[in-house]
Amino acid sequence: MDYLVTHLSPGSLPLVNHIGLSQIEILGHGSLTLGHEEYEALGHYQNGFCLVHTSKAAAWSFPVLLLQKVSYSAIALRYAVAVALQDLDSRRYTEGLALSGQESALAFSHFTRASSAFQEAMRQSAKPVDHVETLATFYFHYVYLTHQRAVNKEELQKLSQAVVGYLQRSSIGDVLARSTTESAAAMTPSMRSFLCRLLLWVYREDVYAMGYRCAGQVARYMSDRPKLLRRLCVVSRPALQLNWGTLYPTEQRLDDVFSAQHLDMLVRMIQLQFQITEFGWSAMSDECSGTPRPEARNAQIEEKLNLIETDFSPTFQMVTMPDDSHPNPACDLVESAAVFVTIYYAWKMIYYRCAGMPEDMIQEVLAMLMQAAQHTIRKVHLKDLRRALLAAVIETKNPIHKDWIMSKLGPRWRLVLEHALDRHSRLGKHVSIWTLYELASDTSGICVTQIADTDTERNAIAILNSESTVDAVVNAVDKELGALREINSVIHNNPELCFKEFKAHDNITALLESLGFAVEKHAYGLDTSFVAEYGQGGRLVTICSEYDALEGVGHACGHNLIATASIASFLGIAAALKQSGAPGRVRILGCPAEEGGGGKIKLIQAGAFNDVDAALMVHASTPLDIPQPDGAAAVGGRSVAIFRGIFTGEPAHAGVVPWNGINALDAASLTYSAISMLRQQIRPTDRLNLYIKEGGQMTNIITARSVVEVGVRTLTLGENEKLQERVRNCFKGAALATGCKIEFESVYVYSQPDIMTTLLTMNPLNRMDTYADLHSNEPLCHEFTDIMSRHFDSHFHGDMRDPHISGGGSDFGNVSYECPSLHPLFIIPTLPTDNVHAPGFTRAAGEPAAFDAAIKAAKGIAVLGVRVLADEEFAKRMREAYEEDMKKCN
Repeated sequence: MDYLVTHLSPGSLPLVNHIGLSQIEILGHGSLTLGHEEYEALGHYQNGFCLVHTSKAAAWSFPVLLLQKVSYSAIALRYAVAVALQDLDSRRYTEGLALSGQESALAFSHFTRASSAFQEAMRQSAKPVDHVETLATFYFHYVYLTHQRAVNKEELQKLSQAVVGYLQRSSIGDVLARSTTESAAAMTPSMRSFLCRLLLWVYREDVYAMGYRCAGQVARYMSDRPKLLRRLCVVSRPALQLNWGTLYPTEQRLDDVFSAQHLDMLVRMIQLQFQITEFGWSAMSDECSGTPRPEARNAQIEEKLNLIETDFSPTFQMVTMPDDSHPNPACDLVESAAVFVTIYYAWKMIYYRCAGMPEDMIQEVLAMLMQAAQHTIRKVHLKDLRRALLAAVIETKNPIHKDWIMSKLGPRWRLVLEHALDRHSRLGKHVSIWTLYELASDTSGICVTQIADTDTERNAIAILNSESTVDAVVNAVDKELGALREINSVIHNNPELCFKEFKAHDNITALLESLGFAVEKHAYGLDTSFVAEYGQGGRLVTICSEYDALEGVGHACGHNLIATASIASFLGIAAALKQSGAPGRVRILGCPAEEGGGGKIKLIQAGAFNDVDAALMVHASTPLDIPQPDGAAAVGGRSVAIFRGIFTGEPAHAGVVPWNGINALDAASLTYSAISMLRQQIRPTDRLNLYIKEGGQMTNIITARSVVEVGVRTLTLGENEKLQERVRNCFKGAALATGCKIEFESVYVYSQPDIMTTLLTMNPLNRMDTYADLHSNEPLCHEFTDIMSRHFDSHFHGDMRDPHISGGGSDFGNVSYECPSLHPLFIIPTLPTDNVHAPGFTRAAGEPAAFDAAIKAAKGIAVLGVRVLADEEFAKRMREAYEEDMKKCN
């Protein structure tokens, strides 16, 4: 089937998947037919390609704007399709999929046809120069050539010369930089700003190409004209706002305002990279020939390094100040700043190494780089940042940091790095960044070897599937029992309410960092969330960690045990992956505010579970009404919604003019009675619990405001939504009968008003304000019970035909709607009078026996997580069971 991308209007590319015709008509250039592969690639252009080249929200980023601007040009669009196909091919390789070669051949076909058409257009000298098409073509040409497996240095050299020739002939730089010229006056401000930004992007790609020891003419041309560069930077700042117009969201406009300094810093760093790259290649040549290094260049570079740190000190301070000193270290502004600071320190470190600076100075810069890099975990897809991390990985002596960085690099650099490190370790030499660039300029031989040689990966997976994995898990957890006991005790003795778990957050992240893991603090926009990850490629298992407490009774739900178990499971899976060398990733995700705040719901909305293959956690429990003594893996949880109805009446003197009042307490009383009578018409498994939260203050005033809070519990999310509507009708009827106004608000949202506040009037509550019912994945359930029985002599209930249904609810139920999930309950010793959410359980959760039970369950979860990562057939059955389960819910 063929597809049509019609003339793209601003903002239309985000809807590219909705476009589906048979042929594309490119205005002024005839027709261009796109098949399924090209159509898929254009969708990937936004969802994949843009993520590598910009930190902006993809839908409103400059690459998307560029595609919209060149949609009239068959030449430029062919180039765009070529680079998108090329990037899609690279992504599939990263994910370990076999390459058919179709995308590579198709990308090359589009590239060569576009190149021929462009050369023909350039020969037609009588034709006016189309600057948008020309600069866009140059940009895509650079991207395609620098991302080939065998970089064509000769072609890059010719391209760089061609761009300089165009700049000289057209004087486009001067035209854009000087608004007083006749040519500039003929341009709209939006077009002028757009072209300035595009020219800067071409300049950046030329500097990028210099890493392969070619190109550089454009970089030299621009660097010799510092005033022109500064002016281009200033004029380009509003490019997105001017060109997207009224469609451009307010939050994106604000982001542009706050990030203006980052754009200036980027341009300055491109100049710096040009000089350091020239210096580095020169130093490498001099080292071979014995020629002394040019000391004058050192002084120039060091002066620019110092000026950047001085001129952009607020950006550096934003990243390097203590976490509790800035408002939200996970906000986009801080993340963006961290990207630029990380890149800066990488180039400073590269320069120090090339200049032969003392080792302690290099390691000091490396430490600052890694400090900034901890804020960039969600941005590691950026190619400039990946190159910065590449510089770090060849300098760091920390194996955990090395493994983490290796997992974030693209396939080209990962293969090159592994090859170089192996070769140089045998020779006893230090690997330089320039050596890596030399190797990366032709990775075709390395790549073919890696693809063809699957024995190593098979062996690694076999190790991961073997009994030795259980030993690796147990040993890794037992090794850290002292630290785990301490963190369990610290969290238990310092209970914190939802969204205020600051001590728990800091203590857990400090422990993970002390064990060598890179941790993203304050993750996904939540102050008390965190993320750490280990491994590379393959599937991803997320271990959910909870650590909030209950008001008045502390850890009466045992979340100290959940936090401890999650850390233990994470350590166990990481150790198994490290031992085997197999592909696969494990992530520990800090999940605040389970007790009434819906923390996981907010994490879902932020995308924390988008790429997760399985989500796992455990929960403590009192003895259950089941024959198995140690707990239950076959668990179901009720869907829970808690919301308030707020009645507003009219006050009046109750003794003098009561007829002038509208009694909100009457409305609350009627609601209470109506819901009480509704109970006899609901299912036996449903629960309705309510109380009057506010009901007036004085007897001589007609109550003008009352609040009724109600909890709706059902077996499924769908049933909950239906019952909610019936309950809301009770409120509405009372409002109608008394003449009051009625508004509704979700308690989960209300509990954290500074994150999100939603006041809903007579409308259905947002589905994401409801705790969904828990769907335990059957293959995961059966495997966990088998693991616990075989390896840990523990017996869990695992019959999904008769699951234990918890009377409570959890936002992990919402997670179970996102991916295959398991939430076993492990039993801890309690007194017969101890109940969950009561003081007796708080005491029990702090006992050594409870810790032991949590650790045993955590080891089982770790072995289960390894099975998900290692066993393709098991993972397939797990996914199929999840999809079948979700079909029943829809």
